[in-house]
Amino acid sequence: MDLHADKKVTRTVTATDEFGNPATYDGTYAYTGDNDALITVTDNGDGSAVIAAAGGLGNLGVANLTFTATPTVGDPVVRVEAVNVIAGGAESFAFADSAEEEVTPDA
Repeated sequence: MDLHADKKVTRTVTATDEFGNPATYDGTYAYTGDNDALITVTDNGDGSAVIAAAGGLGNLGVANLTFTATPTVGDPVVRVEAVNVIAGGAESFAFADSAEEEVTPDA
């Protein structure tokens, strides 16, 4: 997923069967991030999490978001997804001037 450096999203999980039909799930869900300099992850404890870009100058790049579903019985299911933090929309402009040059050459 691409995430602008000045944005956040709420991710919600729903258990499904192999065809995509809603299914009952007995267990817990957890979300974690691996790079707090790029993203913060707030696990709401209900199958949802808020993934927010940390923001700031130069805080762009890829962080990993890990989702773990741990059933009451059986092995956990782990999914790791890359979150690509990209620049936000233009809100300001920076200017750079060259050195002065002579308009009319001296004789």
